[in-house]
Amino acid sequence: MVFFLDENLIKMPNNCLITINDISRNQIFEFLRLSNEFLSVIKKPVKLAALNNKYVAIMFFENSTRTRVSFEIAAKKLSAEVINFTSTTSSINKGESLKDTVITLKSLGADILIVRHSNEGVPSQIAKWSQLSVINAGDGMHQHPTQALGDLLTLTKSYNLKPETYQDFFKDKKVVIVGDILHSRVARSLIDLFNLLGCNIVLVGPPEFIPEGVEYFSGIEISYELDKELKDTDVLYMLRIQSERLGQGSSLNLEQYRQYFSLNAKRVKLLSPKVFLMHPGPVNKGIELDEAAFSLPGCLINEQVKYSVPARMAVLFMAATKGFSDE
Repeated sequence: MVFFLDENLIKMPNNCLITINDISRNQIFEFLRLSNEFLSVIKKPVKLAALNNKYVAIMFFENSTRTRVSFEIAAKKLSAEVINFTSTTSSINKGESLKDTVITLKSLGADILIVRHSNEGVPSQIAKWSQLSVINAGDGMHQHPTQALGDLLTLTKSYNLKPETYQDFFKDKKVVIVGDILHSRVARSLIDLFNLLGCNIVLVGPPEFIPEGVEYFSGIEISYELDKELKDTDVLYMLRIQSERLGQGSSLNLEQYRQYFSLNAKRVKLLSPKVFLMHPGPVNKGIELDEAAFSLPGCLINEQVKYSVPARMAVLFMAATKGFSDE
């Protein structure tokens, strides 16, 4: 007799990282420790055997440069065999379902699936179908957990923190996130992560770009005036704006957005000299940031890319060994 299980009742394996909430606070500090260890071998002509004989399938249904390449480098540095899956050249174009594709990759021996998709919830659904380790590389407007974790690693290196100071260092730090919060998967992951670390989070943007009700969460404030938030900011995170959303469903056009929310030369002067500036990339120059912003001593945009590789090495290692916590 064959029993057909309700897929809604199937649990994801604990070696999946779909959202920041899949990793506990203590495991975040373990992630940072591992990332630092892996950082020391990035530029050396050696590979670690941590993922030897493991197959990592990179399944991207959206265009990407930074995330895809950094995951591929990370996997190869850990000695994994990498399967680059591209939907445009796969049997999906012949009518094969996504579920069939996932089962095919599992049958071919894939151990870890790295998934980016334009629809929210696809990585978690793939995890339930496959019962493999799935890492979310961005799903729609939902989450992008490895971006947030890589950004945290970037900050710890920029603050020159020692592991023993990780626990309490970020408590009460003011983190200002600016832009289209509503549609940003990066913002959602950052909010969950910085909230877990005890930061004071301020979300800044046009009212229609702020998620409804988010201000009721502890540690989160809403502001519609960027200028007044800049002076005492510790971390300023500028989000990428999709220009098509301005003027369509927004009360602001592109020029008005630049006037109120762009980090221009005038606003740069309002910042503390100790502020750290971040952006998930790619930057729309002249929209989110003017050239003056790139000359800030604390501009970490290039460092975010640099540290994304050891961060993703740590995530892959954790997925292949102890998994993640559902605490």
